[in-house]
Amino acid sequence: MEEKILSMKNIYPFHMPGHKRNKKFMYKNLLDLDFTEIYGLDNLQKPNGIIKKAESDCAKIFGCKKSFFCVNGASVAILAAVFSVCQEKEEIIAMRESHKSFYNALELRNLKPVFLYGKNFYSGIDYLELEKLLKKSNAKAVFITSPNYKGFCLDIKKIAQLTHKYKKILIVDEAHGAHFIFNKNFPVGAIKNGADIVINSLHKTLPCLTQSAILNLNKNDLVDINRVKKYLNMFQTTSPSYIFMSVMDKTLKFISQRGFYDNYVKKLVDVRKILSRNKIFELANKNHVQKFGFYDFDISKLVFFINLAQKNINWEKILIEKFKLGIEMQGLNYFIALSSIADNDYGFNLLIKAINSLEKKFCHEYKKINFCDLKQVKLKNALSIKKTLSRKKKYIELKKSENKICADYITLYPPGVPLIIPGEIISQDIICLIFDLLKRNLNILGLKKNLFVSVIN
Repeated sequence: MEEKILSMKNIYPFHMPGHKRNKKFMYKNLLDLDFTEIYGLDNLQKPNGIIKKAESDCAKIFGCKKSFFCVNGASVAILAAVFSVCQEKEEIIAMRESHKSFYNALELRNLKPVFLYGKNFYSGIDYLELEKLLKKSNAKAVFITSPNYKGFCLDIKKIAQLTHKYKKILIVDEAHGAHFIFNKNFPVGAIKNGADIVINSLHKTLPCLTQSAILNLNKNDLVDINRVKKYLNMFQTTSPSYIFMSVMDKTLKFISQRGFYDNYVKKLVDVRKILSRNKIFELANKNHVQKFGFYDFDISKLVFFINLAQKNINWEKILIEKFKLGIEMQGLNYFIALSSIADNDYGFNLLIKAINSLEKKFCHEYKKINFCDLKQVKLKNALSIKKTLSRKKKYIELKKSENKICADYITLYPPGVPLIIPGEIISQDIICLIFDLLKRNLNILGLKKNLFVSVIN
């Protein structure tokens, strides 16, 4: 394992983690920071010393009432957030495009999801539909993901106003937006827009170590802090990494210096201007925001929509093998190069060289593609997730599974959003969608040998 990982060290990383292996942002010898809860080093389960001070400093940086360090990633913060506001069997309104960790919370808490669908699998939401659900639902909270994996953002200010109008709590999975607060050219962060609980995954877009995250509470006192503490302590390890916490503390203070992001943002604007000239590898920009039903767009996400007659090309493999450049992920008709403050001129120039070279190579195969993304398939629910997972199961051929009750998650990964969840009835539309994704060599979790699906026996 170590040998294979080290063999990738010369691949330039346009992917997570956000430190990009740039030593400028990392302590020289991390082993020096690997301690435990001895006298003088505080305790994450009940911080009263250096951890309490670091979390307080973090809250000031993010402009919120309280910040909690999460050393098990944003997933544990999502679990704690949902558990802290919802009791067993209560309803929660949620975007269907939510991360797998949210569905884990539904299962463990035995909640009843009221799903908010977009026109397509990764499109924006209908705010009128949200208000209809708020009016008729008994839900305690609303769970929203913004930005999504591609960097497109919803109107969180409007969603917060609607949510509070009906006296409900707004939880925002802002895992991909931890950097928003550091420069005015990024979208406005969810805390400033009025969300009650905001989860940020620091390692995704900031120069922090993998598994670093924070849970932020707004200043409006709608959330019981003691319940949040209780569930964070329940779900997090009792042996927290002092390496993770130290790096989070130091990094946030380092990058929050006035003007620290200015040069990076200027470089981003210049790079995007150059890359926007391409036709086959069409760079996503703010013109796509309205088209896809969103409110804003994160310029640090370099998303390339592919206008090409050919399909099933493994762009990840080509970019690594030919250009020594690693990208974040490849989707149905796009791929994502994730940038951060830790990127350098060499990396940006390599990306420009690679994209321009591929543009030239495929210039005679241009075909304008309608980027509607994955079709949002609405599925009927027969059983709760918890009840479904307690039932006996069997595997049958996917092509023969129509009208059966799905007994497992079938998830497109990345980004980790389930196409179908336990308890939903398998339709012909979802079967066709899954087979289409498999033909395009995308990574689908939850199937056996890519041909068999688990159903209720």
